Amino acid sequence: MTSFHDILGTNQDSPQSDIKRRYKHLSNRSHPDKGGSKALMQLISEAYKYVSEGKGQQEAFNTDYVQTKSVEKYLSQIHRLQNDYRHLKEERDTLVKKLASAQKEAKQAFADSSMHIHNMKNTASNDVGKLQEENIRLTQLLAEARRELAVNNQSHAVSTTGNNKVDPTVLTQKVASQIKSLGYFNAKRVGLVLLVPVMLAVLLLSAGKAPWQAVFAWFNHQDIEPNAIATIVDVNPLDVVNNPIANQVDTTVVLAIDPAPIARIQIDKVIGQWQLKFYENSQKPYIAVRSDKGSYIVKSCDSGFEYYLNETVRSRRLSANMIFDRQERHFIVYDIPYGKGSSAVNWSDSKSLLLNEEYFSNTGFSEAFGRLNNACVSSI
Repeated sequence: MTSFHDILGTNQDSPQSDIKRRYKHLSNRSHPDKGGSKALMQLISEAYKYVSEGKGQQEAFNTDYVQTKSVEKYLSQIHRLQNDYRHLKEERDTLVKKLASAQKEAKQAFADSSMHIHNMKNTASNDVGKLQEENIRLTQLLAEARRELAVNNQSHAVSTTGNNKVDPTVLTQKVASQIKSLGYFNAKRVGLVLLVPVMLAVLLLSAGKAPWQAVFAWFNHQDIEPNAIATIVDVNPLDVVNNPIANQVDTTVVLAIDPAPIARIQIDKVIGQWQLKFYENSQKPYIAVRSDKGSYIVKSCDSGFEYYLNETVRSRRLSANMIFDRQERHFIVYDIPYGKGSSAVNWSDSKSLLLNEEYFSNTGFSEAFGRLNNACVSSI
């Protein structure tokens, strides 16, 4: 039961001032100009009238129930709709529970799958790291084996030439021919010396004064020495004949080896991309990446990582792991034997490395490094 006091929010003990104040308050809030309705405004005015007259306890709404066939029909429909609503609500609650259970199972399955994928990724990363370390180790062993092979080949060449040395006590064909020709020349001189007195005696016996004058003129005439051709020999032939043991000369054969040409890298315009290249003056492979300032990081089969500093770049104090090696064209080459940038693991585990205030990307490093290893193995 709703009374007029309930509408205004007053009671029988409320003074007239409170009743009036409540009426004004509700009128202002329910006025049609302020978003209210005329029916509500009329209901508040009717309640204020009855409360002011002392009839606020009366029921504000009188309900009359009329029992007809149409009403019964509507009531039965209402009951049927209520039952349908209850069944539908129960089905809805059941479906909501099933949906929540399915979402929970899917979330758990997704979490398990994500964890499995994460574990597989970690395992694969560890395997890749181990393979890269093994690859680096094998590459170092290969380089060491190549150096040992080069040293062995050089020592074998020197020993082979050493075994072919000529005994200094044995005369070579050239020296023997020189000694022989020298002996013939000395024999001719002796013959001429002995022939001169005989010729003089014959002239003295067969001629008069004129031959004497001719003889004196012949003695006074200065002989014109023929042009002599100087022949340089290793040792004096007479000394060799007289004392072959004391005049032995130790000879050392020096193997002339042409210096290997300095490998020159190709100048590339691609920035931030590791690529497999070949040196300009040889077919030896290498990989390199260029910075935006024109410097390079280079890795070849026979050497570790090298920093090709562009001379146009203003260089600051370099880190301790950069060791000066050589100067090539407009580059100053530094070896990186240890520390940041010295191993393939550093490059594969990072997006880029900062060396001497220059950023070098690792884009395409894994693929280029693998191709370099294959090229190094195939070139053995």
